[in-house]
Amino acid sequence: TEKATQEYVVHIDSDVFLAEGALATLLSEFRGSDCASMHALGELRPQGNKLSYWESAQEEHARLSWALSGQQPRLGTAFCIFRRETILKYGFESGYGGGLDDIDLEMRLRKDGRTLGVSSARVYFHYRADLKSFFRTRFLWGRVAAGYVRKYGVWHARFWPPLRTVFWLGACVVKRRPRLVPYFVVDGIAGTTGMVKGFFELAGDASRKTAADKGPNT
Repeated sequence: TEKATQEYVVHIDSDVFLAEGALATLLSEFRGSDCASMHALGELRPQGNKLSYWESAQEEHARLSWALSGQQPRLGTAFCIFRRETILKYGFESGYGGGLDDIDLEMRLRKDGRTLGVSSARVYFHYRADLKSFFRTRFLWGRVAAGYVRKYGVWHARFWPPLRTVFWLGACVVKRRPRLVPYFVVDGIAGTTGMVKGFFELAGDASRKTAADKGPNT
């Protein structure tokens, strides 16, 4: 971002494909708003003959999340736009090994009363997911979440995989989505395991820092 010379900065994930005119639509709608950021909703498209269970479950999870939020805009970074000054002011958190930095940025923007928007631009996602890759990703997010719990405090439920799992399993019952139960169970196990590892790593870092501050024994 520091090297950008234009007023607007667009973030596009490597697995995102833009529909014709998507970038122009996003820029036009963002310019006419007072949003700190605006993103486009996407549709997952298979690279092979059909989506795997883990791919289609993530897609269904996204739709369910959108419905339960009352269609309140969140910060989506797969295809989104910011003003350069906004990114320079707030930045993305880089101290926890990657992942969940979009949630962190959204929380800081909302704390300052900034609004988020959703564009009518269309994008498509092309990525592969199986049980192994899904578990690995959720494990990483859980590991990273431990750092955000330390940053924000234990009361932020969004960073606790077990609490999220209970919520989403309840949503599966209420919304009659039994197909998503295995997805959220694996999500919870992977995230919780990763968080435990993250807390152990933080404790180790704190112990080493204390030892370094005390200096060598004399």
